[in-house]
Amino acid sequence: MQTDDKPVKVVLTELFLKNLKDLAKSYRSVRKDILPLINKLSDGEIVGDRLKGFDYEIYKVRVKNSDN
Repeated sequence: MQTDDKPVKVVLTELFLKNLKDLAKSYRSVRKDILPLINKLSDGEIVGDRLKGFDYEIYKVRVKNSDN
């Protein structure tokens, strides 16, 4: 039996990866900048601002750009 030490599995969609690749052309550190966010999400931490008016929970998260 294999145990996973992360309570949540974060799946990056193809669209997200494409957008990330496009952003990386202008912002070289964008991959490094989002890594702490992905780790927090994987640990089960809820981050960001909850958006209201939806039938399910949606959060908007902003990540600081270290290139500026």
